[in-house]
Amino acid sequence: MHKYVRTISAIMPLVLKFLGLFDLLAATMLFLAATHIIPGRLILIVAAALIIKGLVFHGGPVSALDIVIGLYLALSTLWSAAMLNILFGVYLGLKGIYSFV
Repeated sequence: MHKYVRTISAIMPLVLKFLGLFDLLAATMLFLAATHIIPGRLILIVAAALIIKGLVFHGGPVSALDIVIGLYLALSTLWSAAMLNILFGVYLGLKGIYSFV
């Protein structure tokens, strides 16, 4: 086996945990977006990163949903629906927790 393949396979679990941690951060942003506790710029940065993550890992429904949630998170700085915040936040939270299992 080539040494680069071994290096990538050793790093991949760490990358998955980092992306899961990022999903948990985005879920927290969704839960707190309606309260205006978190600055809008920080929400937009997390939303942009979530959209980029969805574009990088494209090809499946999970990535498409990441893009949709990222767009909604960006719009939540102007308008948000509590039910969608809870629904998307729970989804991202469960996805983040699942990446640590």
